Amino acid sequence: MSYKLVKNVILSSVLLSLTACTQLGSGSTQAELDSKEALYYNTHNYNNLISLYRKMLKEQDKPELRYKLAEVYYKIGDIKSSQLYLRPLLTSRISNDLSVKAYLLQIKNSIKLKHYPEAVGLARDLQNSNPKLAEVYLLKGQAYALMGNYEQAKTNFDKSRELFINETIALNDLAVLAILEKKYQDAVEILLPAYQNGLADSRMMHNLVFALVKNNQEKLAREIVEREGLNTSPGDLIEALKKTSRTQ
Repeated sequence: MSYKLVKNVILSSVLLSLTACTQLGSGSTQAELDSKEALYYNTHNYNNLISLYRKMLKEQDKPELRYKLAEVYYKIGDIKSSQLYLRPLLTSRISNDLSVKAYLLQIKNSIKLKHYPEAVGLARDLQNSNPKLAEVYLLKGQAYALMGNYEQAKTNFDKSRELFINETIALNDLAVLAILEKKYQDAVEILLPAYQNGLADSRMMHNLVFALVKNNQEKLAREIVEREGLNTSPGDLIEALKKTSRTQ
């Protein structure tokens, strides 16, 4: 075998080895990034998650990553930053799952900023292309409730239930709506069966106790507080709730 041929064989082998190492390194790096993302997300380490997403986006701007970053900013209450990174995803038509998620997040951002008419407008835009999306009716109902338009709020909450939104969320929102209207008996009738059937989460139980106190059913309210360990001083809690005008 000639020297030139041997040299070419060796060079080819080296190049193949380098390519393989690069691919393995890239795969390993991606695996590490995925592992870090899962760890930070599951432990609610949002600051590190933000740093990770920003680093990844700096290397390559991917729409899905951009959405994830905007979502984390929303979770920590930095709504302006959430909107900033979400905005490019809202310029296209609502044509895929990612654009739907982006619109839903933008509606939530608008509600957080108390831009309720804007939230309703965005919800309508999303409904035009996704008329059977339960969550958009729920968010639209929340915006209407916060605007004081309780009739439209109830209509949208009921529609979200028809489309099989999470029952606990829908019932709680309907109960809060009744509380806002000072219809405490209605709120109790919504929440108490859910509680008795084991459907109530912590938020729902607190709203049930509030409605019971306001409906002059203090004994039952106290029993629930004690049974569920909602407060170490049930009597003090009930007295405080008597003086409170609304819940959440």
